[in-house]
Amino acid sequence: MAVFSNRTKFLIKPGAPFLQSACPPDQIRELVGAFTISLKNTKNYFYWIILFSLKYCSQQTFSNHRHRQAILKNVARGVCCVTGKACGLPNTAPMKLHFAPTSPYVRKCMVIADELGLSDRITLLAASAHPVNRDANIIANNPLGKVPTLVTDDGVGLYDSRVICEYLNDLGGGSFFPASGPARWHALTLQSLGDGILDAALLVRYETMVRPEALRWADWTNGKLDAIRTSLTYLNQQPDVLAGPLHIGQIAVACAVLYLDFRFPDLNWRQHYPALATAIEPTLGRESLKKERAVAA
Repeated sequence: MAVFSNRTKFLIKPGAPFLQSACPPDQIRELVGAFTISLKNTKNYFYWIILFSLKYCSQQTFSNHRHRQAILKNVARGVCCVTGKACGLPNTAPMKLHFAPTSPYVRKCMVIADELGLSDRITLLAASAHPVNRDANIIANNPLGKVPTLVTDDGVGLYDSRVICEYLNDLGGGSFFPASGPARWHALTLQSLGDGILDAALLVRYETMVRPEALRWADWTNGKLDAIRTSLTYLNQQPDVLAGPLHIGQIAVACAVLYLDFRFPDLNWRQHYPALATAIEPTLGRESLKKERAVAA
């Protein structure tokens, strides 16, 4: 375990000059020296990542101070995370996710988090999202009052699932969102199709379970169910769109069909769309898709 001097603790504490873009190079070099001494007898991989990051900042001339500041800030967070007890620094606040266990959009976000090893950094907050009886706790971080809503460790609210998933992918250095070109547009379009199936399914659910019976519109419900069927038909006729390395599009479709299993078993999509069932099975078989999640007691 590394032990740091009071001077080192001062330099890396929240709000210290270390976090500012104008942090003097001599202070960074001082930290490099302090870390080098402290790390003589430790083999913790993360300590060495911190040290190398500090050395990088001490040796580089940054044209963009934001780049330098971002690296220093992440280094400071790393120090807090791996040495909090030893050096008396507070651990970095975890991310928080307004969470409903049956939400397929929440599932999509948590699949990305699990795949990237980020789920332990996310605290699940019980939420009661409802189109009529709205949850004030969600609204505090998302004026739409919907789940999922992620609160980053900086206290910033992010929504909806598409934004959250891309944020987690970026945070975890993932490849679920291709960077550019046809692969990116294919993955994003397939994500929109999966989300569109969910949108239609949830509208049917609200129409039949929330709206008073006297106000329900059968043609509306049938139109949304037809949108689900035409989407499943397309995927059944074009199963190759689900091939290739795992990306956000396949995950979105997988979350959609799992929701159909849960709320619309009468659709029996596996029997009626066998090519789709075969193509999506590798994704459904992943532990991140099979995992059940709940708010900690």
